[in-house]
Amino acid sequence: MVSLAYFLYTCYFRYWFTVLSEHSPDLVDKAVASEGGTDDAKRRGDAFARAFSAHLARLMEEPTAYGKLGLTNLL
Repeated sequence: MVSLAYFLYTCYFRYWFTVLSEHSPDLVDKAVASEGGTDDAKRRGDAFARAFSAHLARLMEEPTAYGKLGLTNLL
């Protein structure tokens, strides 16, 4: 039973990692556009994209990096 629970837990977070990773570029594009598409907005959008990508990568490698892993940790 424990292995099934772990498998479901892993699948659940893998799903959310995938969703967040795939939609991050769209989120950044919308945020930059909402700020007028200025050079500063693009710079901040790029910085966010790099930081968020690194955050997700760290959690995929080390799920307990920030404590108990939950959906709120992903966001």
